[in-house]
Amino acid sequence: MRRRGFGVHSPFAFRLITEVIGERHPFYDYKRLPGENDKLLYRFAAWLQPSEIKEYGKASAAVAKIACPHREQPRKPTSWAQVDSARLAVAQGLGIEETKNLLSEKWVVWLHCDKEMMKQLRAAQLEAMAFLLHREGVAILFPFEHLPRQVIEI
Repeated sequence: MRRRGFGVHSPFAFRLITEVIGERHPFYDYKRLPGENDKLLYRFAAWLQPSEIKEYGKASAAVAKIACPHREQPRKPTSWAQVDSARLAVAQGLGIEETKNLLSEKWVVWLHCDKEMMKQLRAAQLEAMAFLLHREGVAILFPFEHLPRQVIEI
């Protein structure tokens, strides 16, 4: 049910869930993307439009870079999201401390993780709004002060 946004009160979280995570319509670039997680990362990067994208650990940010070919150009402000200067870290194989370090530097973190890391993220007192996508093995973490500190499990 959470994939449709039911029971989510934050407008930011609702829009992320309905416009990115639960989106079912194909993008024109999907032919170039091999897996479902690649398609999800593509939709997320296209939605977020980060000003900078970096890879950490064993992750590849190539899909995110495909979704944002014009990162150098100024973005239109989106006041509802307040993430106009977001920087995206695509990571895999990071520990909880390395993840916290990225959050402290105000990176939005897309983290490929296993069940054990999901448990650690749930238990950690993160300074972030966290979305734990169990089926995909992905955690999305937003370190912005205007967002509530909560964990949304999907």
